[in-house]
Order: sequence, then structure tokens, then C-alpha cells
Amino acid sequence: MLHGITPDANGPDQVLPAIVVDGCGVPCLIWYDTLNDDPFTDETEVDVYFARIRDFATPNPNVTVIRLSEESFVGSYLN
Repeated sequence: MLHGITPDANGPDQVLPAIVVDGCGVPCLIWYDTLNDDPFTDETEVDVYFARIRDFATPNPNVTVIRLSEESFVGSYLN
């Protein structure tokens, strides 16, 4: 669960995550997410998200999540 939503049988998919630690020691993640997908269409729409986790080793980490894709795109070619 990357985006704070508990997935269920009909919930969003979060796939192909990648993680890196930047030069300041801050963990960063990027992933594809169907959070904005319209479940009533035949095509799966995907967005790209980025998260930066500051104060990672503290009880209250500061998590910034940014949607990188300006528009959702059809993700069927990701298979």
C-alpha cells in the first residue's frame, strides 16, 4: 500500500514501485497507480506518483506525494 488507500477487490492497483535514497539520505519512491481509473470503462487508466519521505526514522515522518502524470494514460501496454 503505497498511497494510503487500503486496496480491496475493487480498489486501485499500485504497481512497479522503485525506491532510491537521494544524496541527502531521504528515501524516494515512484510507482504506477490506478487510483484515478474509471471502473466503468474497459480501459485501465494509470498515473505515475512520486513520494519523498523526510524524517524517515522518526515517529512522525513527513511524506510528500506528488502525481507526476498530467493526465491519466491507458496502461494496457505496461503488461
